[in-house]
Amino acid sequence: MVLFDQFCKINQEGLETKVMKEPSSLEIIQQDIKICKKCELCNTRNNAVPGIGDKNADVVFIGEAPGKNEDIHGEPFIGTAGKILDNALENAGLTRNNVYITNIVKCRPPNNRVPNDIEKSMCNDYLEEELEIINPKNNLSSWKHIILFNFGRERNFKKSWTNCIQK
Repeated sequence: MVLFDQFCKINQEGLETKVMKEPSSLEIIQQDIKICKKCELCNTRNNAVPGIGDKNADVVFIGEAPGKNEDIHGEPFIGTAGKILDNALENAGLTRNNVYITNIVKCRPPNNRVPNDIEKSMCNDYLEEELEIINPKNNLSSWKHIILFNFGRERNFKKSWTNCIQK
């Protein structure tokens, strides 16, 4: 997993060495996401949707991609999934201010389709940098992500999400 940009430097002996740059701050990552043009999704979005929340959060929620409401407002998890998340957080005694919320893909795919592998890979560095800076104890994927990649079948995850947060 590559989390930092690398560049080459010539040392005193004339040998080329790789030097790691410091990770970007969340604010810089958020600004980079807002102006990103790495893939075709930038042509159809209203707003890129960077992560938000506590940079010292113990828990990070990772969705698949922004939906219609997120695309309009530029904020993750404010549609239907956001309401489910808010209820689960409330049941666990938490608020959005206690967690960090982000997506794998930072722009809404057209017609709310599933992001393709190219789109995911173009956003991967942003997600890795977010997680490196926050260094959470837990990463909780959204219900849709869980369905697609862990179970392969639909289930009601509202109760499961609440149980995950409470543990």
